[in-house]
Amino acid sequence: LHAKRFILKMTSPRYRDRTRNIITEIETTLGSYVRGVVLISVSVGFLNFVPMYALGVPNALTLAFIIGLLTSVPMIGGWIGGLIATLLSLTVDPTFAIIVLIIFIIVSQIENYILQPRIMSGEVGIDPLLVIIYTSVGFLLNGILGALIAVPTMGALHILVNHLVVEPYRQQIIEES
Repeated sequence: LHAKRFILKMTSPRYRDRTRNIITEIETTLGSYVRGVVLISVSVGFLNFVPMYALGVPNALTLAFIIGLLTSVPMIGGWIGGLIATLLSLTVDPTFAIIVLIIFIIVSQIENYILQPRIMSGEVGIDPLLVIIYTSVGFLLNGILGALIAVPTMGALHILVNHLVVEPYRQQIIEES
């Protein structure tokens, strides 16, 4: 709130409404990103829980919760959750550990190539392929933190470019016509 007020005070009165709209749109995008992360985590937890429970894996809810929760950490969080769940189920029975591992790998593929790109695309308004690329590049450049902030950063950058470059250019073309 203080940063928003500061930016608006620093902006020329002529551009304050436009600046306020840009800030609001960026805030909405960031909120949508967080909502997307929660939705993916819950979905992954549910998709792991159902087959584990159906196959009689002990503590299926706890194992699915661990996987779903750690899925919120980009790139490696889901794998850490899957490893923990597999190791915990190994203490009960090696057969359950294999079941948990197979279910986790299948759900992980669904999450990485279907859920995550589509949900983030819908929430942040970026093409699903770009979501995969941004997350991967963010991870390569700055590890987990880079992967975590890549999509919301690119969403905010997309908004800024749209408002500050594309729209003025369109307006200029309209005025010249």
